[in-house]
Amino acid sequence: MQDPTSYLSSDRFTLCEEDFNDIDLKTKFDKILAIGLFEHVGNLTKSFQKLASMLKDDGKVLIHIITTTLPYNITHPFINKYIFPNMRVWNYDVIPEINTDLKTINRWYLN
Repeated sequence: MQDPTSYLSSDRFTLCEEDFNDIDLKTKFDKILAIGLFEHVGNLTKSFQKLASMLKDDGKVLIHIITTTLPYNITHPFINKYIFPNMRVWNYDVIPEINTDLKTINRWYLN
């Protein structure tokens, strides 16, 4: 992001603040941090494909995602109304099943 008026301005990174479904970047990246993104997408398979397409061949991505160990994808009415509208909490074990485009190096689950 190269905006001289922003305190986040830097020539070392690109900050994208837009709908992930609509993003169309021509640049490939060495590293991507996806924080708080996948709770708000409806199709994880397509989203992982898109994320993989944004990486250089030897690129790395860190994905931070809120998951559950319960058997179903859930949301709580309070969280949906006041904290993360339209959030989806994915099952922890579903992520590696649908991710065919990114190589998983490590997985952590904190409760």
